[in-house]
Amino acid sequence: VNGHPYSWSAIINGFNGTEMAKCPFPVIPEYLSQQNFPEDFLVDLAEVVAVWTQDAELTQSIATSALIPNAVQEIHELSERAEAILLARDDGERHLEMAEPFLEEGKAIFIDKPFALSRADAARMLGSQKLDWQIFTCSALRFAKEFQSNQLDASIGEVKSISASVPKYWETYAWHIIEPAFNILNDWSAIKSVVYTEKDKGILAEVEKESGVFYSFESGREDRGICLEIEGDFGKQSISFADSFYAFRASLEAFVEQVNSKRNLILREQSLQIVDLIEGGCL
Repeated sequence: VNGHPYSWSAIINGFNGTEMAKCPFPVIPEYLSQQNFPEDFLVDLAEVVAVWTQDAELTQSIATSALIPNAVQEIHELSERAEAILLARDDGERHLEMAEPFLEEGKAIFIDKPFALSRADAARMLGSQKLDWQIFTCSALRFAKEFQSNQLDASIGEVKSISASVPKYWETYAWHIIEPAFNILNDWSAIKSVVYTEKDKGILAEVEKESGVFYSFESGREDRGICLEIEGDFGKQSISFADSFYAFRASLEAFVEQVNSKRNLILREQSLQIVDLIEGGCL
């Protein structure tokens, strides 16, 4: 279980404060309560109209907390009620089986990170699309205000390397550091080399890109939050992730924009490059 069904739905619909306080992820009601309703939410752009999980009690909890009118018993009922789908799950090994029926029906779908744990699964999902813009997938940290190019300190000079770590396991959480690290430099050049090393509690991936920039991504670093350590010709800069609400909101807003514009906002080649790195680290 992860908290995204609660948080994503609440960012769109608003929320019931009493019920959301019972959410098993206390950070979610904490940051939701710090926002202004309705101006900070997406109530004017979309509505979450139905929710399904494998557990009826959890489904009802999410529905009540995030003002969702329909807590459905079967996953296929979502298609009958909604124009687009939020696959707010982080078990990438199950994304193919859960997304494919919606894709074959022509539904737009936001597939939470990790999009897939293998190039084969990613290719099959992309091949299941009836329209080439149906899939939207990313880490919300791609949209984090802290990790945008305008946050780079020009005084450190040309960037030579970026290192980042996540506290938890590689398969689920490495995407959270790979995507923003590449995106902050707009460095989607080809991967020249990558070396994986098994650590005590995670995986270390050392990546060199054709751009000449070196990247280091490590999972299982429980002593750190999510932070980009950036080294340039003349100095270093550290940027820490802090505002979850902003990042989630911005990613959901981008999904709505993709659905409305019927065009991909994130290049497929970028997502597939990350899939390849994630797959290589699933040792």
